[in-house]
Amino acid sequence: MSADDWKVIYELHETYLSSLLTDEKKQAIALAGRYARRILLQADIPFEVLCKISEHFGQCSSLIISNRFDRVYPHASFASHVLGYLSRSEKIGRSGVERVLQGALQGQLGYVKQVINSTGKCLSQQEYHEAVAGQDVVLTLDFQMQTIAERIFEKDQTGAFIVMDAKTGAVRVLLSYPNFDPNAFLQPITEQAWHEKMTINNPLLNRATCSLYPPASTFKLVTVAAALEEKIVEPTSTYFCHGYVEFGGRKYACMRRIGHGEISLKNALVKSCNAYMYELAKRIHVDRLAVYAKRFGFGDKTNFLLPEQVGLVPTMAWKLSTYGERIWKGEMLSIAIGQGFLTVTPLQVVRMVASICSGNLVRPRLLESEPIVAEPVAFSSSTLHFLKDAMKEVATSGTARLLADVTQVQAYAKTGTAQTCSLEKAKISKDQLEHAWITGFFNHKKGGPEYAFVAMVEHVGSSRPAVELVKRFLQAYDELCVQQPEYCSSTKKKERDERA
Repeated sequence: MSADDWKVIYELHETYLSSLLTDEKKQAIALAGRYARRILLQADIPFEVLCKISEHFGQCSSLIISNRFDRVYPHASFASHVLGYLSRSEKIGRSGVERVLQGALQGQLGYVKQVINSTGKCLSQQEYHEAVAGQDVVLTLDFQMQTIAERIFEKDQTGAFIVMDAKTGAVRVLLSYPNFDPNAFLQPITEQAWHEKMTINNPLLNRATCSLYPPASTFKLVTVAAALEEKIVEPTSTYFCHGYVEFGGRKYACMRRIGHGEISLKNALVKSCNAYMYELAKRIHVDRLAVYAKRFGFGDKTNFLLPEQVGLVPTMAWKLSTYGERIWKGEMLSIAIGQGFLTVTPLQVVRMVASICSGNLVRPRLLESEPIVAEPVAFSSSTLHFLKDAMKEVATSGTARLLADVTQVQAYAKTGTAQTCSLEKAKISKDQLEHAWITGFFNHKKGGPEYAFVAMVEHVGSSRPAVELVKRFLQAYDELCVQQPEYCSSTKKKERDERA
């Protein structure tokens, strides 16, 4: 290395680089110069400093300035479970779209093929290949709707919220809460920071697709649909609810302990009457109920882009192979109201209600480039019409009547309260409180597509927190449609300038 080069390196250290030019570093630089090797003077230099170095020392033959691109998430925790994150060192996707579409997003590295001598000096260059940039990926997420959803959970809540175009399967909102900031993984994370941000309520878990819950009373839509299809009841059938049903020497309680009295099948859904469902459960075989649950997509993958759990729809064969015994009739009563062995994901639930809305079981899509895959749901039009009629009343006078306060949005809904422990146990901790469910579909009265939705809030004791959450979303969505009338247009295709 020449004296002029040494002068440049020394001045560079004194003026712009944070480390002093120690004897150890001088020796390392000398060896690098002698054997034609490279040594890192400093990494992660601020852009302003890099510009000054390039201007003042760019002509130094021994100085190489190397640039690289880092992933940046400008909206921090926005849609973090969809986007995922990269590992810091390898820059490999570890979750979300970053992992699933790693190859497309990463592109191809460039390289230089050289002939060098024994000291590392380059004698000739034989081959050179430019790097190839990764592909652009366009998500179906709606930036403004997702932005609204990011604010609707309370700070101490955990759960999931999804909004999907009922006809095309395009997922416009997918939120798992709490979320995380993917930028945190681009730098080293201290043990304290990890404990404070990543261990409380498991923010890395995508509750929308990878958590399993009892569907609770949302499953009553399946039970009623099965009873209608099997001709066990007629749409006009009634039942007298005493507040409980006696079976096998024990009492199975209704949601309303004093009973609903004489109640129609539709009102059994509107008021979420357990007793009527118990009566239906006595008259339908578990395997037949499983057939209809499968028709709505439960117990199967949705074939979503991101990883997902399958859940469980119990059958007699499953119980025999797993426990060596059949499903007892008392267990069937629990299954009919969405408890017992049943487990589902929020994504499966929103797909079910989308099929009630549109008449087609559609595959949820996360990429605009994915084809629309839908097939007619295997239920009669009269059954689907009956379910929609009941869901409309749930949102106007039933368990989700708070949604009727948003007058410019037509909503259809079904709520649920999922047990997490035995009813005999005292609720002495939050973990023993019930999960809250609400699912359904809506559209603005000014127009626009029909959206299916689901909200699930963990350990809150009743369905009300989930209903309030959806109400907050619909109020903000209504304001958006008022401020931007074209947003609700069913004929004009919006250009989404900002996408997650």
